[in-house]
Amino acid sequence: MRAVLSVIILLSVIADAPAAPARKQDPYESLERELERGRFAQVKEVAKHDKLTAALLSLYKGDYKQALDAAVAADAEGLKTYLERLYGIAKGFDKPHIDGAFLLRSQARDGVLKIGAFEALGACQQKVAGLIGYDPQGQVIVEVYRNKADFAHASSLGRELLAKSGVVGIAKFHRIMMVTPESLPFGYPWQDTLCHEYIHHALKVKAGTELPLWFQEGFARYYERIWRGGRFEPLLGDLESLYTAAKEDKLVSFARMDPSMVYLKDEAEISLAFTQVAMAMQALEPSITKLLAALEKGKGFADAFERATGSTLKLFESELRGAWRTQAKETKLSKRSGALRTILSMEEGPQEDLYMGPQASQLLSLGDEMKENDNAQAAHRLYEQALIVEPLNPYVLARVARSRLAAGDRVKAIQAAEKIIEVNPHWPPGYEMLGGFREQEGMFEPAIEIYKKYFDYNPYNFALYKKIAFLYIDLGKSTQAIPYLKQAVILEPQDREVKDALEVLSK
Repeated sequence: MRAVLSVIILLSVIADAPAAPARKQDPYESLERELERGRFAQVKEVAKHDKLTAALLSLYKGDYKQALDAAVAADAEGLKTYLERLYGIAKGFDKPHIDGAFLLRSQARDGVLKIGAFEALGACQQKVAGLIGYDPQGQVIVEVYRNKADFAHASSLGRELLAKSGVVGIAKFHRIMMVTPESLPFGYPWQDTLCHEYIHHALKVKAGTELPLWFQEGFARYYERIWRGGRFEPLLGDLESLYTAAKEDKLVSFARMDPSMVYLKDEAEISLAFTQVAMAMQALEPSITKLLAALEKGKGFADAFERATGSTLKLFESELRGAWRTQAKETKLSKRSGALRTILSMEEGPQEDLYMGPQASQLLSLGDEMKENDNAQAAHRLYEQALIVEPLNPYVLARVARSRLAAGDRVKAIQAAEKIIEVNPHWPPGYEMLGGFREQEGMFEPAIEIYKKYFDYNPYNFALYKKIAFLYIDLGKSTQAIPYLKQAVILEPQDREVKDALEVLSK
């Protein structure tokens, strides 16, 4: 997410109160832009004579105790309140982990992220260096927050805005912050998120904070999978939302995305906007190198864009919208398929009603009731009816898969489970289900590979780490079991079976 925060806004942050608008000609804005780009030397001299600047400098450098002391000395009440809680949160962090250009701060339980985080960040750093010619000069601080309330405060988004937007990561205060995947019901693609936020960080340091919001977000979204050698691939549910919005003339204009997407109407509109900007970047990709080169020469964005593409921004956006309307007419995609769009729910408790229409929801509820009353055949019929209504909904497909398996039709059960992953790859229960089916067939190695994909979204499943470890042991591949036993120990340090197995294998 875009991350410029004027000192006036920062000083207004008291607990989760909404931010006040920035005043014109704020004398600290230019200093803050320098801090966001990591140009600490330029600010250091001012900080020697100004306590408020000293507090901001320490904040951006990640020294919250020093920042708090300076804020107290400056009598900056709002900043002091913000830093008091931030410092309290940071005291819960475990010993920092350092790998190359990155310093990771997290609590002990979030140690399960360490290996994957450094893998994603290191690979992302190399790829981004090739894309825009940026490599960090010092260490980039990465912080993982244990709950949504702490992340809402540290990011200064506040709880209400966080709940509405579904934001899980942000590049702000010259560092990367994210909430633990464990705080969401099904997690999220956290390694892609780390790369996404690193790209934001790199763009700001390299090009400043004046890039249009749509370009920043589109660039980060489009290339967030580059660390794994991938590219942006829109989910089927995202395409359905895009084409539906194009048909109904409800697309989000680039202008409305400023100053941040979190201020759009609701989560659905925010999700749509992210799809739009990623698709825009896909169309723009052939001109990206020329555009970045023009920006490097000091051209304004509009001028650089026109030189690189031969088109104005206004015409580019208009042509995109026209292309999407045409594709919407030609496509056979239906908004009723039930395929999930990119959505990160911050809601607690049951999730199903958030992701399906009322008819499918009612059929599933009736089917569940029949199943509880030991009427499996009636439940099976109702689940299959729900599949007709929303054939690509993962909640429906999961019920159908289990029902078919119970009825003895393993082939069709597996087909349903495979369809979940095919059209809803960000729904981790699908990997656990299909892996379980393969394990039941005695296909242990394929089961393990499927189970591993679950950790791309939620790396906190102790039982799954343990299962994979012991499957490897059963296969006679004890060395490969060790990393999974170590992850399991982080989550459940008192589990005797895991500890004993790890002790034996580590000798």
